[in-house]
Amino acid sequence: GFPQPPVQSSIRIYLSSMGAGRRLERRYLKAFRSARHQILIAHGYFIPDRAIVRALLAARKRGVRVRLLLAGRSDVPFAVAATRSRYQRLLEAGVEVYEWNASVLHAKAAAIDGKRFLVGSFNLDPLSLANLEVLAEVSDPRLTMDGEAWIERHLDGAHRVMSDEPHSPLQRWIYGPVGRLALK
Repeated sequence: GFPQPPVQSSIRIYLSSMGAGRRLERRYLKAFRSARHQILIAHGYFIPDRAIVRALLAARKRGVRVRLLLAGRSDVPFAVAATRSRYQRLLEAGVEVYEWNASVLHAKAAAIDGKRFLVGSFNLDPLSLANLEVLAEVSDPRLTMDGEAWIERHLDGAHRVMSDEPHSPLQRWIYGPVGRLALK
């Protein structure tokens, strides 16, 4: 037969092999670094490394609105504590953090400027860097709008976390040392 031309698509699929999740993380970093207006993230297990945190903080410095929809409850012990140990620095930079409490949140998606939508099995956490994962990167405006709308609907039903929320000494201990220990 005749050679087939490459398929032109607005969806690209990325796979990681065991221990090769950095390739997928780089897709997130590229998307965050390209953002000019808005980053929406919905992740059930959000325990980002320094590179992701720096990319989000840099986006805020550029004036990008960054909103995170994260799990307020989890099926994984200490996952919420580990996630909450990351809040303060993000909140101080003006990142908007929302917790979904209606059910366990298993979302793994991000929308950037209405132009790019990332979705798959890849979490922004240390375990996904070592596991077999898949990530779809969508550049179709209609599909991206649908993804954004899904995140927005869930943000509307979520609790916004404020940096001045009172925490008991036990909560501060769980979100601090225990949360950081869960990251190791």
